[in-house]
Parts: sequence; structure tokens; C-alpha cells
Amino acid sequence: VASSSMSPTTVVGRPAREKRLILYSLSLLFDCASLIVGYAAASAMRDASWLDVGGEPLLIIALPIFLMFEIAREVQAVQALESRSLGTQRALGALFGTALIVLALSFFIKEGDISRAGFVAFFGVAAIAMVVGKIILDVIFARWMLGAAIATVVLQDGLLTTTLPDCDFVDVEKLGLW
Repeated sequence: VASSSMSPTTVVGRPAREKRLILYSLSLLFDCASLIVGYAAASAMRDASWLDVGGEPLLIIALPIFLMFEIAREVQAVQALESRSLGTQRALGALFGTALIVLALSFFIKEGDISRAGFVAFFGVAAIAMVVGKIILDVIFARWMLGAAIATVVLQDGLLTTTLPDCDFVDVEKLGLW
């Protein structure tokens, strides 16, 4: 078996699928923590009573909606791990969708006591924290998985091929499997 470079499966330690699962969980944790940071910043700016929708804190309403959008937009996916800009775009889209739903919900239940400045601070600070979280996740991903979320294996049947970067080559004829 000849290897042209170290792929995520040849790195000593956990298999790539387990590393991806840990990174997906970390990504979701960072994104949810961004909402908590945003709510804390908005609470520091305005009294918590101004950040209630229907008698419930804005965070309690926004978090489940945000999780639903995160899952639906595939924020925790291989493509989002490999591309920081795509992961950030998807996460911010989920946050924007959450803000729209919470805003619509506040109008629907005729909640007039919500602070516009607190609302903007909540989602604005959450967006900034989310971008920072994606940068940190990208640094962890690049160091831990060498920038590749999946491994590519090329099975050779005895014919010579050119070496491709980031691919593992297995000559099945030499191994007696063909």
C-alpha cells in the first residue's frame, strides 16, 4: 500500500468520522453559545423585562427555532467543515431566519414591550460571536484533520496512474485481491 500524503484516516488517533462528529458537536455548541452571549450582551444593555416575548425570555424562544434552522440548513455538514465561508453563511442564515420568526411571533402575539435596541443587540452580538466561533472551529479543523474532512482511496488494478494529492492508493493486484 502506497500513500502519497497523510489523509485524515492515516493520522494517528481517532478515525476521521469520530473527529467529524466531535467537530459537528463543537460547531453546534459554538453556535448555541453565540446566542447565549448575544442574550447576555442585550441583557447588560437593557433590563431583562424588555427582552421578553409573551412572558418568556427571548433566548428561550429563539434557541429551539435556531436549532431547527441549523439542522435544516445543514450547518454541521462536511461541506461546512471544509469551507469556513459556507459554514458561516449557513449559520448566519439560520440566525437571520430565527430573528425573522421571533420578530413575526412578537407581532403575532402583539408584544409591544420588546426593546428594539435589545433585539438588535441580541442578534447582532450573536452574529459576531458566531463568526468568531466559526474561525476558531476552522483553526481546530485545520490542525486536527489537516484541512480534509473526508479521505479518498483510489483502488488500482495493476495499471499505473499518476499520483493524486490527498489520496491513498491501494494496488489490489499487488495484494492479490484482484
